[in-house]
Amino acid sequence: MRQTPRFADKLCARLAQVPVMQRLTAGALPFRRGSRRTMRPVLFVGYFGSGKSTVAAHLRELCTDYIAAFDQEYNHTLWFPGLYPWHHSEASIPPLWYEPQTYLITAYSRFLRNQPQYLQSAFRTLATLRNRSWVLSDSGRTLWLIPAIRRVFPDALFVHIAHDGPPVIYRYAKRVHAQLRRYYRYRAHGYHSLSLEELLVRCAQLWVLGLRCSGILQPEPDWLPAGLAAPSEPTGIITVRFEDYLQNPRKALQTIVDFCRIPQRLSPAEVGPPRQRKRTRPSVPHEIRAELDPLLSEGLARLGYPH
Repeated sequence: MRQTPRFADKLCARLAQVPVMQRLTAGALPFRRGSRRTMRPVLFVGYFGSGKSTVAAHLRELCTDYIAAFDQEYNHTLWFPGLYPWHHSEASIPPLWYEPQTYLITAYSRFLRNQPQYLQSAFRTLATLRNRSWVLSDSGRTLWLIPAIRRVFPDALFVHIAHDGPPVIYRYAKRVHAQLRRYYRYRAHGYHSLSLEELLVRCAQLWVLGLRCSGILQPEPDWLPAGLAAPSEPTGIITVRFEDYLQNPRKALQTIVDFCRIPQRLSPAEVGPPRQRKRTRPSVPHEIRAELDPLLSEGLARLGYPH
């Protein structure tokens, strides 16, 4: 008997707790029985700590009449059932930051074999219940799933929130390094012996791989499963630098709204100041920047960052 993925069970359980009339009237617009809205997936993607969740949350606040969004707790299990979080899962593969290609090929094969109909159903159901035409998902790891997601949702729109590479790589490597001795699965597989310098190189390679999957850099041949290809040109995807959002949030958000073809004009008073991040990124030592520069220079140049 075919098993329903974990995210579908959670979604059904969540909906079962809501009264029927509340489900049918969820959101600001009235629900019309039998209405057929055009559903357009909008996926916020980006490297860990790039600020994408901050921008996505700001956009959701401003466009509540047009956008339905998955709750944050479902965003990871929606795309990576059984693989997230790695240190609490039973996955027999290395974590994403250690061997990204092995992890992603496994995720792609599971995704393509088992997930498409459930993902399509989940997006259509949320669009219908909220009576919205745009359905937003915000998950960090979907940056590396772009080639597979295009197979399931050919008309999906990707909003890539970019950030200067060394600060986010340094912060993510330090976070992983702190987890190596905390979780048993890392110790059991010997990852706890990795030094911070080794982690920095692996996390930098993961950052570059994300740019290849998004089409900003040319993809490397022969690492994706058969039938998948990273985009040679970044079509259906827009890249917005987080620093540009901090400098002029209205302009950055209006660019995203126009790209998604949402019929809304944002005024400066409506947008307000940029959302402040709760966490600060540590300053990157000069010697680490110099070490990472050969790996990151091409990607930083394409994104317009000095290096």
